[in-house]
Amino acid sequence: MEGLLANPKLAGYQVYNRKATRTGKPGMSRRNPLSEWVWSPRITHEPVISLDEWKAAQEVTAGLKAGAAEYISLQQLRTAVGALGHTVTAVRGNGTHRLYQIGDRQIVLPAPIPDPIIQQVVDDLRTTP
Repeated sequence: MEGLLANPKLAGYQVYNRKATRTGKPGMSRRNPLSEWVWSPRITHEPVISLDEWKAAQEVTAGLKAGAAEYISLQQLRTAVGALGHTVTAVRGNGTHRLYQIGDRQIVLPAPIPDPIIQQVVDDLRTTP
């Protein structure tokens, strides 16, 4: 479904250079940034949705992906510190960071939480009484 929503042909345009064909791995390609896409100068076939609707769908799916990444990283943190007998509670946050209560400590972490930081939190909990 994601591939369908990401396809700009829905808006009637032909777009080239959406994916890099040479990544060094056979059969693998990566998406190029939107700024590198080459759009046809005008609509080339009957659009299903407007260009504005297509752009709005891209914003929504990007937000969902970011939310999923944050959820997954929080679950990884909860699993890791749970093994040490601690619980993790989100206290408050903004768009980039969250304040968590971990055991008897409060700690500010980025959102989503990178794996090395999760490991650092676990190591710190192991080494302090």
